[in-house]
Amino acid sequence: MRHLKKGRKLQRTHSHRKALIRNQAISMVLKGRIKSTVPKLKETRKFVEKLLNIAKNDTQATRRLIFSYLNHKEASSKIFEIAKNFKDRKGGFTRIIKLGFRKGDSAEEGLLEFVEYYVEPPKYSVEECRERGMTYAVPLKAKLRLSVRDPYSEKPTYTDTIEQVVYLGNFPYMTERGTFIINGAERIIVNQLHRSPGVFFDEKVYPNGTKSFSARIIPFRGSWLEFVMDLSDVLYVYVDQGRKFPVTTLLRALGCASDEEVLRLFNLIEEVSVDDPKIKEYFGRKVFFNQDEVGIVDPSTGEVILERDSIFEEAHLPQIKALNVKKLKFVVKDDRFGGSDVINNTLRKDAVQ
Repeated sequence: MRHLKKGRKLQRTHSHRKALIRNQAISMVLKGRIKSTVPKLKETRKFVEKLLNIAKNDTQATRRLIFSYLNHKEASSKIFEIAKNFKDRKGGFTRIIKLGFRKGDSAEEGLLEFVEYYVEPPKYSVEECRERGMTYAVPLKAKLRLSVRDPYSEKPTYTDTIEQVVYLGNFPYMTERGTFIINGAERIIVNQLHRSPGVFFDEKVYPNGTKSFSARIIPFRGSWLEFVMDLSDVLYVYVDQGRKFPVTTLLRALGCASDEEVLRLFNLIEEVSVDDPKIKEYFGRKVFFNQDEVGIVDPSTGEVILERDSIFEEAHLPQIKALNVKKLKFVVKDDRFGGSDVINNTLRKDAVQ
């Protein structure tokens, strides 16, 4: 078991493995690149980058320390020159280029090279970019190496290598305030994992053709609210992705204690006088009563003439006038898609009365 043991054994003893990585690091420093199997290159890369971090501080103590690691005079001196190119870089000094699988044992091969690039100072200042409507950017250049293999050789040897500094383009540069100047406008980068505040609507069509609507309210600070309508036209709400409950429960918590107050928020209650000639137009519609009301009761006989959610008919009109009832309340028929039906269905589903 190899718990808490780092690094690869590479099928070698400790002394053999240490000598192998040291020799590959010396070749890497002297030649700028080495070719080997990917596991060996990964171990060598750790060792080389550790030496480069030490070589950034050029003192007599660090030179002795580097020589104790490499035990090679020329490589120990050259690594300090290489470290000057990475003085402002915290890590990632090398890269591994995978070359495929080796013939014979099918081991994966690769090239380990130093990464070298140049970032020049910005051409214009922040104030000039704002005034001229330009982007505050820096030119990025990199040293590229082109290696040409000999097509007539049986071994994959490189016959010619060309190195050249290539201009890659302008990259936006961050200002001291942590912002970017793009075409004269100062902008910041926002993490896309954080949704932008606002109200978002969505529509979903089920296989049977039924439409369902949802909405989401995302504030700058505070709890998220998500409203979802199910197949039964009942509107539910989620608070911070918790358990769902009818949206009328949330309205009651905000101050709408009765069903009438909830319906009046959406202008779904209409009062009609029984003496109005237009009362005949309301025959066949449901009469609205609050949850604490039984309906219209004859006090002399105790008979319920109109109970909650009952249909108002022509025969009820003279009885209601005889009891001296002045007005009746009806639920307005909403022209919006499922408007009044959604609220009524939600009120029936609401267990909080």
